[in-house]
Amino acid sequence: MYKIRDPKARKRRVNRNYRTFPIFSRATDGGKQHYVNSYVGILHGSTVEIPNSQHWDELITNGSFGKGEFSKGEPFHYSKERRTKTGTKLVERIKRQRYDQQALWKTKSDQDISQSSESVLVCRDSDDSDGPREKLLPKCVEMTEKYVIFPEEAFFLVYGIGCLTVKQDQEELSTSALWSKMCQSDPNFPFRYAVYHHFRSKGWVPRSGLKYGADFLLYRRSPALFHASYAVMLQVVNKESLEPSPSKNRELTWSDLAAMDRVINHVAKEVMFCHVLVPSTLDTSTSDCLRSIQMQEMVMTRWVSSREREGAEKHFVHEFEFP
Repeated sequence: MYKIRDPKARKRRVNRNYRTFPIFSRATDGGKQHYVNSYVGILHGSTVEIPNSQHWDELITNGSFGKGEFSKGEPFHYSKERRTKTGTKLVERIKRQRYDQQALWKTKSDQDISQSSESVLVCRDSDDSDGPREKLLPKCVEMTEKYVIFPEEAFFLVYGIGCLTVKQDQEELSTSALWSKMCQSDPNFPFRYAVYHHFRSKGWVPRSGLKYGADFLLYRRSPALFHASYAVMLQVVNKESLEPSPSKNRELTWSDLAAMDRVINHVAKEVMFCHVLVPSTLDTSTSDCLRSIQMQEMVMTRWVSSREREGAEKHFVHEFEFP
């Protein structure tokens, strides 16, 4: 049994009341109770788009599901937009780096930004000490992006909680139909979802760990409040022989593990291996296979000789202390 790391709080925390799971209120309709909060998503490939902006807010606050299509977290025009008073007019306030990107896009499209009738208040970046703190410039583009949730998140809201309805071509998809489409897009989806469901049920918020070379990152409550505590590596193992399945796992060498461990420890996280124990006769055509899958967690830590030496010296002094 490993000791759970205390989450590291972010310096700039968002003042919102985040919850781990969606909280629903029940309504009575003709003597029958049903959930008031229900969301609708549209399947595009392997991701699900949530078109309703009100649903964005609820899914972000209650469970930190999904992200903006071009952002690392919440959509740009949903959370990054800041407005401040300049004279008697309210204008959009954005960072200088973001404005330069928009101006470059506008230039490539052969459009003159000086002809814009609207303005934005551009503030300098935190690492930029030159120039004015704020400057009023012509507005470049109207930045919009979609809000999407990943396959594991979408199926968890459908199968695990039952608060999401996924549609494709205006037709509602059943749980089994959605499972089949997710498995067609990714053959390892049953094992990835099993790991996702496992950690969600333990109170973690799993997010993509692609930027650190891992399968998932585990957060407490919300990524907006805390940094990730663990980077999870998924390993599919045969339940009878306890041998890894080469066709379902990535090939990792000792040098790969050492490099990944060094990178993840540098950002104050730990590597966790989640062994997915599957029977040799597992049928992944339906979601019923999840009942036959078991999980085993193992945390990899670096051995630091100086720490061991200090511990041994303290133990020696305690054992052989002279009067």
